[in-house]
Formats: sequence, C-alpha cells, structure tokens
Amino acid sequence: MIKEVQIPKLHEEAKEKGLKFYFSGIPFKHGHISKRRVRNAHCLDCEKKIWNPKNRAKPYRKKYMKEYRLKYKDTQQGKLNLQKSVYLANFLYR
Repeated sequence: MIKEVQIPKLHEEAKEKGLKFYFSGIPFKHGHISKRRVRNAHCLDCEKKIWNPKNRAKPYRKKYMKEYRLKYKDTQQGKLNLQKSVYLANFLYR
C-alpha cells in the first residue's frame, strides 16, 4: 500500500515538515502553475525549461545569459560582486 503525501500550500508549512516541494496554486511570474521548491521558491517548470542542458543553446537562454552578463559580469560592480562570491566560496569550502 502506497502512502500518498499531501503537498502543502504554504512555504512555511512545507519547510516545517522537511519537504522539498509545495504547491501554492498561484501562477509564477512566467505564468506557470506547478510545484515550487522550498529552498528557493522557484517554479519547477521554469527550472526545467531554463536549466535543461538541451535548452542551453535556445534563443531565450541566450537572451537570459546576455542580460545576466550585462547586469552582473560586465559592470564594475558586477565584477566586484563576482570576486567577492568566489572569495567567499573558497573561504567557506576549505
């Protein structure tokens, strides 16, 4: 007999129970209605679409990465933030 787990509607409730997902029923900013991750509240459909290796060369992925580089990597403040994050990662994971 398989025990069916109820997926909570609230982020806090799922976090308390130690679950990985919750389902709010509220559309994500891109219009998807699907489960979300507790750790970052991201929509699973968006994660599948953007981070799937098969989709990395697609136009929307290229556009996203171009915007990301302009916003974070290609500016002076972005370079400083990138250096700080690399420094912290090296420091924390020694």
